[in-house]
Amino acid sequence: MIAKYPLAIITIASIDWSDRRWNSLPDEIKYLNARLNIRKPEFQATIEGISAKKAYERLPKDEAIEFASYSSSLHPVFLRLSEEDEELVERTLLPFPLINQLVLKEKMEELSVEEANILRKFLSKRLYRLPLVGSLAKLTPEYRKAKKIMEKCGLTPSEEEMEIKDAVARKLWRGSRAIFLPAYLSSIAYRYISTHSIGAALLPFAFGILPYWGLKIASDKAANRRVRSALGSIATLYFFGRFGLSGIVSSVGYGIGASVFSRLIEKAWPYMPWIARKTLYESGNYLSGLKNEGFDEKEIREKLLEVSFDAFPEEIVETYKRDLEDGLIELEDASSKLLFPAIGYSRRRIVVRGNQIVDESYVKKLAERRGVFVDKIRREIEESPWRYLGIDVKGDEVVFVRDIIGIRSCKIIDGLIAKEAYACLTARKADEIGRGVIEYCGN
Repeated sequence: MIAKYPLAIITIASIDWSDRRWNSLPDEIKYLNARLNIRKPEFQATIEGISAKKAYERLPKDEAIEFASYSSSLHPVFLRLSEEDEELVERTLLPFPLINQLVLKEKMEELSVEEANILRKFLSKRLYRLPLVGSLAKLTPEYRKAKKIMEKCGLTPSEEEMEIKDAVARKLWRGSRAIFLPAYLSSIAYRYISTHSIGAALLPFAFGILPYWGLKIASDKAANRRVRSALGSIATLYFFGRFGLSGIVSSVGYGIGASVFSRLIEKAWPYMPWIARKTLYESGNYLSGLKNEGFDEKEIREKLLEVSFDAFPEEIVETYKRDLEDGLIELEDASSKLLFPAIGYSRRRIVVRGNQIVDESYVKKLAERRGVFVDKIRREIEESPWRYLGIDVKGDEVVFVRDIIGIRSCKIIDGLIAKEAYACLTARKADEIGRGVIEYCGN
């Protein structure tokens, strides 16, 4: 019979961060609350974001920029955190909306009431985020005034952020070439077959999309970022000037469609047949340039063992490394498992649920690694599962879990390994806090 666990864990997990009680919680309990609620977007964004930031900081500059260009988790707000605020996020895993507020509040405090109102009014206009409107907005006095205010309080992108943004734009452009080039070539071939004239086949493109592509290619090849930016802006103006309303519609439709399609894929992913997931996963990574380099579990485990972060107590890091060496933290190939449309993740699998041990293979492995009989370790797990396993909440019940790290072997593997190591360690730290809560409650 599994030992009865306290309601304290459920109570902590159920506290909403918008509740007044949340603000009065000790930092450690906020931390546990965040990890137990990792399936909620606001906490997932924080844990993924701070993990990506810590991985980013460990890499050499060029590798860091490349990693950031592929990491959707590394929101710019994490790059704008002061040292003090970053420590606060590491201590409490604040929900993402509060991190945003934290950064904005500090920046806005430097402004006068009039400047703050001008900036709020400008930032509230979502119309300015549309491709053409956003470009034209830069020509208005309102934009120039708002930009000066943002520069004053440090809300404009830093040089570091601009480098990342530039790398993302270049990556998207290269990916789009692989999508649109076959379509354009097919259209040229069709026109040539229909007219038997190479001039008639090429003419619509020579005065249409080809100049745009030429400017984009020149922008992509330019060594200087400012030159790339200038050529990119000229290409954008040419595109909308040449294609007018149809260009606006296609651009907005492509942007919105891609975003909607991405969200639909994420929601539908668990229900898709394996072949559909494999096709989408590999085609997406191919277009992104993340070629599969072959899963080498030994190499990945060794690299994970080399990663360490000051944010975690030494005993937690040592236990984590011991479990990695013993194989109690399982490694899996993200490209083969296809559990998520992601190139790296840290997840947890249930070992004990309710009154049942549901993963006997892990119990046997644990007994083997600890050098004790299976029956003995099973009894100890039944009496106190939290001493051997991680703590999580599923619905309205406490479950006890093991850690699994999934990695796709590709050119940004060092960044992925550091990110998922940090994410796994946040779970381990929360487990330690949870054990303290359970022991305190006398169970």
